Amino acid sequence: QATMMKGPKAISADEEVHIDNYEILHTIGEGNFSKVKLAWHILTGTEVANKVIKKSQQSSSSLLRLFWEVHIMKALNHSYTVQLLEVTDT
Repeated sequence: QATMMKGPKAISADEEVHIDNYEILHTIGEGNFSKVKLAWHILTGTEVANKVIKKSQQSSSSLLRLFWEVHIMKALNHSYTVQLLEVTDT
């Protein structure tokens, strides 16, 4: 049986994975440095995309670009862009 690490304890792959108010469902896309997971916001019942980035695998310049991406995404509010709802650092 596969296990995944979440915080200090391992959980089985058969258990639900939660991060804050989100139930993480499955991977819907991936790139070189991140994965995008379909998630369910437990409080609102809304489906969301959750971008998971392993910071430990990033260079300092990549982390700086990530910081600016978050800064810009927070400022955007347009019908043709994805809205950034929340940033969680785990």
